[in-house]
Amino acid sequence: SALVFILRKKINLQRAGFGTGFFLLMMLPAIFYKPIFTNVAYDYLDHRMFACGIGLLIVIGEFLAVAFQQNRRAALAGASVLIIVFAGISYMYAESYRDYGHYYQNAISTNPTSGLALVNYSQFKVNKEKKYDEGIALIDKAIALYPDSSFFMIKKCGYEFLKPDYEQMRQTAMQVVTKWPQNSVGYSYLGVYYFQKT
Repeated sequence: SALVFILRKKINLQRAGFGTGFFLLMMLPAIFYKPIFTNVAYDYLDHRMFACGIGLLIVIGEFLAVAFQQNRRAALAGASVLIIVFAGISYMYAESYRDYGHYYQNAISTNPTSGLALVNYSQFKVNKEKKYDEGIALIDKAIALYPDSSFFMIKKCGYEFLKPDYEQMRQTAMQVVTKWPQNSVGYSYLGVYYFQKT
């Protein structure tokens, strides 16, 4: 804002204003929206900066245009430094997006209390890799973090059904219906257990 004011006679105020407005407009959802899962979620906020970044790039572009008019060599050096810095940042982030395993390992290491990261990673372990014990171990971590959430216990029942480990599924389902007697899904898994036994 200060640079826009200082250079107001040299830059295109319409484009700089549009860029600033676009940046602020794209920031509003991130500022005011609070997801239901906030207390257990990994903050998937990197993507929210992409749209905002367009507005910033427009404003920076206006400043660079003025800088190139004033001192082309200094402006080129400054732009090159910016490119190198942002390329380095992108390279650092790119490793986390190499595959889902790296992504969720990074999510869990940077926010160990993220129930959402744990449950998402466990789903990939179970559904994609068929590594049921690893998926159950991940969901057990989520249960330890959030023992008052039936969501994770129900997920565990599902993994034990897919494994299959019906006896363990029965025990988990019993824990669900004991702690949350209004939870019909727990009774469904008990019904599955008794059906398998007949």
